[in-house]
Amino acid sequence: MDQQKLLSLLMQDEYVSGAWISRQLGVTRAGIWKAIESLRAQGCQIESAHRRGYRLVPPENAVWPSCIRKYLRTKWVGQRIDYYDTIDSTNLAARQLGQLSAALAPHGTLIVADEQTQGRGRINRTWQSKPGDAALMSLLLRPEACLPPESVCFVMISALAVCDVCRSFGADAAIKWPNDIVCGGKKICGMLLDMSIEMDYIHCAVVGVGLNIAGYPYADDLRHASCLNEVTGKALNRAEVIARFLEEFERWYDRWAVGGVDALLPDYCARCVTIGSRVQVVGLKETFEGEALRVTPDGSLLVRRDDGAEIPVHAGDVSVRGVMGYA
Repeated sequence: MDQQKLLSLLMQDEYVSGAWISRQLGVTRAGIWKAIESLRAQGCQIESAHRRGYRLVPPENAVWPSCIRKYLRTKWVGQRIDYYDTIDSTNLAARQLGQLSAALAPHGTLIVADEQTQGRGRINRTWQSKPGDAALMSLLLRPEACLPPESVCFVMISALAVCDVCRSFGADAAIKWPNDIVCGGKKICGMLLDMSIEMDYIHCAVVGVGLNIAGYPYADDLRHASCLNEVTGKALNRAEVIARFLEEFERWYDRWAVGGVDALLPDYCARCVTIGSRVQVVGLKETFEGEALRVTPDGSLLVRRDDGAEIPVHAGDVSVRGVMGYA
């Protein structure tokens, strides 16, 4: 029997029945019991309860599916949760799942890891984090009849969800356009969007989120970093933070599904600390300074250059830096 598959099943919920495990692995109940005893002999702490099944006791502050589901109250986000101790990139894993049928990897599938070794930020920046420090996760989305230009809304939804979750724990969080969350001018979260496009519509999209909770990540040119524990003065439970993010993401996504970008933009702009700030726009062909005026419905940042020209800045083309600080 594949012990790793068995451990993965035991991580799925607080208690899992022997009958369910037997169906998933195609092994007899007696075989399951023997495998459980073998894992116990190797040091795994596995409890059993009559009529409830087996419980694999998680380590402190784990982000196993069972730990997340303890707090989770959603309708469709997180119905499937895949966990990894270590992974190259949760976005890559989610993109691979996107090639499967929606029955196997449904809309709202979550990939979460304790450690990520090849995480990416925008413009191919590296993004790494030590085990236990962060919420490292990716959501697989299967939007219905969604055109590629509409994908900017997924970044808005993620930014709104993370911002609101951080505020719920007492952090003075704001959005730094287009996809960072900052507290007091320091970055605590970054996001990355990947897409698979067929013809002229989005087959699936993946939103990756790296939220610093107990420590800082290691990233190129990242000198203005912080984490939720530091800015709130609390020792937060990572699984609870993830569950709350999923709930907020579902709320904002459902709102977008009904009202489109107009249902997101006013709230996004209200939380965006970049608007009204003096910024430096660093592109491949030119660098200029100006005032950030507003975010447009297509997700661009409208910047008034010092010569008076108003320039729409697209996230994939440039880096926008606050002249007076990171934000």
